[in-house]
Amino acid sequence: MYQERFYRNIFKGANLQFFDVCVYETDLKIGASKNLYKEALLNVMKYRKQIEDYTKLNPEFLRSLEPVKIKEEALVKEVSPIVGRMISASQKAGVGPMAAVAGAISEMVGGELLKYSEEVIIENGGDLYIKTNSIRRV
Repeated sequence: MYQERFYRNIFKGANLQFFDVCVYETDLKIGASKNLYKEALLNVMKYRKQIEDYTKLNPEFLRSLEPVKIKEEALVKEVSPIVGRMISASQKAGVGPMAAVAGAISEMVGGELLKYSEEVIIENGGDLYIKTNSIRRV
């Protein structure tokens, strides 16, 4: 069930333009030097597809509440970078890989948007990706 993220109404950043990107459960509030909605949307769809494709091959990835077992060579050769990051984060935290989905999507999309903007802020369900040249209060 969708819950309005009321705190998003108080985002500030005089030199940033804020916009929303929503694809199914992925709901991002993004600030950048210009409106990068199209670029953000394409990248959200790309990374979601990589996760969805992997869950078809390994359904345990979607349901597990514990780190999934995967051989190190498979992590390097057989999974996309976003899936690899989720697996690595889940192993460090001792949780299932989907616990890392919001942060992983924010990080990957944020990295892509840095090609177009020197500063990027992404809020994704409480997970933050911040690359800024200014002091920001969170």
